Parts: sequence; C-alpha cells; structure tokens
Amino acid sequence: PEVDFAVPAHQEAMRAALAQVERDLGFVVPIVIDGRREESAQPVDREDPSHAGVVVSRAHYATVEQATRAVAAADAAFPAWRDTPVAERAALLHRVADVFARRRFEISAW
Repeated sequence: PEVDFAVPAHQEAMRAALAQVERDLGFVVPIVIDGRREESAQPVDREDPSHAGVVVSRAHYATVEQATRAVAAADAAFPAWRDTPVAERAALLHRVADVFARRRFEISAW
C-alpha cells in the first residue's frame, strides 16, 4: 500500500527502517534448498550500485549440483501445493501480503 509521507509517524518509520538497513549491510545470503541453508565455496560481495564500495550483502551462488537439487526439491513439493485447496492457497497469499504490508518500510528501505 502507498504511504503518506506527510504523516510524521510514517517519516519516522522510514528513517528507522533506513537506519536498520545501514546496520545490517554486509549480511550473508545463503543458498536455501528444501528449507536447509547451504553455502558455496566463494561468496560474492554485492555492492550498492549507487554507492561504490558499499557492500550490501555477501551472496552465495549455487553450483550446478545445488541448482539441480533445488529444482528437484521444488518439483517434489509441487504436488502438495497443487493439491492444497484453493481457499487455503489464497489464505496463505493473503497472510504473505499482510506481512509485506507490516514490513513495508523495511522492504522499501532495502
């Protein structure tokens, strides 16, 4: 949802979110396969394109073997998702949207 930045509370919430992002810069982005975190041999520093030299995150990129396992895990999970009643899937998507709305300032700051 849109935010009215004329509202002082919204301005403060955005300032707080930006400050938190600044504290969290350099966080590690793992590979996640079937709900389990993995790493690669050489994480890659991802820089802020608007601030040269500022590392936003250290990302692990999947190997071919890891990507193959990730696709297999997604393929194995699909039947359960497909067979979940539409109302349950819609409810989950609404819950995700609610989380996005609650975290709008954090998401915008990133």
